[in-house]
Amino acid sequence: MNNTTNNRKIIWTSINPGLLCAKEMVKQETPNISKEELNAIVLAFNFRYFEKVKKMLDKASIGKPIIVITKYEGINESVGDYTRVTVIDSGNLGGCLDTDYDLAEWYIDENGDFCSYGVDRLGVRTEQYFALNEEAPLSMIQHLFADFDDENFDCEVLDEILDSIGDDVLSALRNNRCFDCRGAYNGE
Repeated sequence: MNNTTNNRKIIWTSINPGLLCAKEMVKQETPNISKEELNAIVLAFNFRYFEKVKKMLDKASIGKPIIVITKYEGINESVGDYTRVTVIDSGNLGGCLDTDYDLAEWYIDENGDFCSYGVDRLGVRTEQYFALNEEAPLSMIQHLFADFDDENFDCEVLDEILDSIGDDVLSALRNNRCFDCRGAYNGE
């Protein structure tokens, strides 16, 4: 499995993007390139790849709203920590990706869930993206939205009301033939 770290299937990352094959191609074409120039080219290539992944996911929808569970940890007392639930009403997978980060990574975790990790100047954000289980009782769904930020919230109920969308993301990327230079799409 390519591009997998800690049992994650990386969809896109700005955290040490590496891109060894891209670096090697540039070095072959321009052997006297400086390390700084090489890194700038690789970072530009990586951002173009982000745009490509986002465009592909913008074309894919799960057909129902996406539930986003966000945990944010501020770097000091002036920036508060929070946990919240938000909704991407359109169900559009591209809505899960944004450029509001300094460092970020989107991945499928070891459970098959679509997740992201981001660092900005004020703190660290982790997000998980789900769909509502259509058979979940309305009372449990209401409990999720009303009480999720309560520190006594029972997270075990999440398995009963949320469905993973990781396979939807992987399917959208496979169907759009998003491949890296080694012949694998960025994540599998």
